[in-house]
Amino acid sequence: MSCAYCLQHGLVHTAMADISNKVYDFVRSLARRQSRLRLQFYGGEPLVYFETMQTVVTELSDVRDKLVLTMITNGRALDDDVVDWCNANLDAVAVSWDGPVASSTTRGYDVMHERREQLLRLNNLSFTAVLSAATFPLDVFDAVDEFNLDYAKLHKGALAGVNLDELLCTTPAHPELADIDFDKLRVQVQVIADEYGDHVVKGKAMSASRLAWITSKVNNLKHGVRNGVNDKARCGNGYNVLNLDGAGNLYACHNGDTVVGTIDDTWTTVLRNVVLHDRAPLHATGACSKCGLQLMCQNGCPLVTAEDRRRYYCRQVAALDEPVIDKVLELGQQLGGGEQ
Repeated sequence: MSCAYCLQHGLVHTAMADISNKVYDFVRSLARRQSRLRLQFYGGEPLVYFETMQTVVTELSDVRDKLVLTMITNGRALDDDVVDWCNANLDAVAVSWDGPVASSTTRGYDVMHERREQLLRLNNLSFTAVLSAATFPLDVFDAVDEFNLDYAKLHKGALAGVNLDELLCTTPAHPELADIDFDKLRVQVQVIADEYGDHVVKGKAMSASRLAWITSKVNNLKHGVRNGVNDKARCGNGYNVLNLDGAGNLYACHNGDTVVGTIDDTWTTVLRNVVLHDRAPLHATGACSKCGLQLMCQNGCPLVTAEDRRRYYCRQVAALDEPVIDKVLELGQQLGGGEQ
């Protein structure tokens, strides 16, 4: 399955070989030096390598208590056996899904429709949607809220989460996904912001998925105000997020093929190469430095090209962030300022 906006669309994927023993030793070493180490199976599509995933988890069983094991998948290969294994071995599963309207177009497959029963059985489930000309927040939130009516019954009241990602690029076959109706996007975010305001001031109930999303946006703003602008990749890729393959190569980003070293190299060598390939400082001191949203968006994704930033990316960020900032300022005045 080839997603219509995948950052990896120009990369050549080869079958994963056996995992090197030194990779297991490297992960064990990291795990034993930390209270908890998150290990996420990522792709491409990780379930293509399901047997390899099983082997990795088995090999690392001696440090399992130190690991948080997660996976992000398109869900197409989910069956009952895979769900059983995930529930027994993983701490969380994120499924890529762009809502009921767009998924068949953007991903070529509607996992919510085709694998609903399997999704309902997954523990600690979340959905990740990429916003585009075909995908808008309320479509996703409303569909997940409906799904959660059944999910909560099977999981002792727990709900599936929702994450919304910005559109970072489009494939040559689907440039129209960048033709976003920014006014529509802004109006939908304003609806959520107004609900949040009533929730904070008047105690009115709101959708759990909408509340979780806008709370994360508010927390991003708080972090930016308190800590200023980060001149490194906001995602931490290469710095505190290591992108590791089965042979021990380390990559600048999980969505690219730029190798910054191997697990045999010194950390100084790897970090020097990470900094060399990190485009975030160029954005931090360039056009982003003149933008009032910089504290919140933290210069955006470094992989987004200057052309795409001008064409759609920055306008999408503005439509997502400005209503939230305005609402926070309004609430500050209503509540008398301070930490609230």
